[in-house]
Amino acid sequence: MPIRRPGAYSGPFHYAGGTLAGPMQGGAPPFVPMVATTLTTGTIDGNGSPQNGVTASVTPGANRLQLLTLAMNRASSLQPTAPTSVTGCGLTWVLQASIRGTTGVLNDALFVYRSMGAAPTSGQITIEMSYTLVSDPASLSWSLIEIAGVTTTGANGADAIAQSVEGAVTSGTSITATLAAFAKPTNRPAFLIGSTNRSTTLTPTATLVQVNNSASSAAGYPSRATALFNADTANLTPTVTAGTSVGHRRLALEISAA
Repeated sequence: MPIRRPGAYSGPFHYAGGTLAGPMQGGAPPFVPMVATTLTTGTIDGNGSPQNGVTASVTPGANRLQLLTLAMNRASSLQPTAPTSVTGCGLTWVLQASIRGTTGVLNDALFVYRSMGAAPTSGQITIEMSYTLVSDPASLSWSLIEIAGVTTTGANGADAIAQSVEGAVTSGTSITATLAAFAKPTNRPAFLIGSTNRSTTLTPTATLVQVNNSASSAAGYPSRATALFNADTANLTPTVTAGTSVGHRRLALEISAA
């Protein structure tokens, strides 16, 4: 009988049809793919809505990466600012990215928050704004997803994000980003987008979990938050095609597998 050294394994393992295939020997761990789930979406706008955004009640999973995408659009002379606070579910919400214009079109922005906890509680998430949506006017759209099977070290999910790439499309239909080579072959990309049109169709070029969420256009300044995740391949150039040529701000992330 051949002697197998400690830690050796035969394979390789592969994920097929929802089950792990390939033998496991010598204690080698199987590859468990990450899974993204939509927890909630919502909008508020300047048509009599309150100043703050309050999500539906959600139940975040323990040790899962929470990604809250916020798309904002204000009157043309006013630039959106990040919320004064994001609270809820017994978690600490950390601003991962603030993507605002520096020249040209300045009235839309994308803000992304992350969080993770060992024992989150059920409840609503409050997004406290520093300005009044009714008087500006302005709109806010949000999308919250959680990703299971990620690295759980680091404060509030810090180590679950291996890299991030920010960018914007002032006016166009192609939304893409280029990520550097992934640190691990099992890592996967997430693509978070804020758009200035509530009805444009966004078509990804790979199999993704997608959530579209748009604010009412009653205020004249609509917004749309979109969250996408590729669980199957380490796609370094996530790309989405928009049905309407409008402004988009985007954040591409490398999510680190457990």
